[in-house]
Amino acid sequence: MKIKISEKDLLNCYRLHGKITKNHILLLGGLVIAAIVIASQSGLMALVYAVAGSVGGLLGIVVYYTLIMPFKSKKIYRQQKSLHTGFELTLTEHAINITSANACVTTPWHEFHQYKQNKGYVLLYHSDVLFLMLPKQQLTDELNTTLQSHLGKIPRQ
Repeated sequence: MKIKISEKDLLNCYRLHGKITKNHILLLGGLVIAAIVIASQSGLMALVYAVAGSVGGLLGIVVYYTLIMPFKSKKIYRQQKSLHTGFELTLTEHAINITSANACVTTPWHEFHQYKQNKGYVLLYHSDVLFLMLPKQQLTDELNTTLQSHLGKIPRQ
């Protein structure tokens, strides 16, 4: 099956990769609360700085996801020519095979570190930051069923 990654696919996959989880929210919330509690014991100005720093940090996250990430994904899409040509995808019982104009790669299922998915995409991770992007809308029902059966053997992030 031929898979082609569009610029929009790349951005959506980066958003899925960088999705803030419940654990991230709990950690950030705990740090903000700790900073405010500690600062409140140190005086009014320290409390103001802690609140301002927390708001600034949250604003930075919003700016990154809404402005910087789309810009970076466009730039990467322009740079990485292999995304423009697409690849042929084959799933077997033991591995996933990818064939493109420049390479042929077979990765056994057990070598994937973890995976993430949402309604539109599956990300298969080789490491914490290197992943294979599969747009679900380009997969046949049969291929998607086979993929889902193999995902059960891979840890989910």
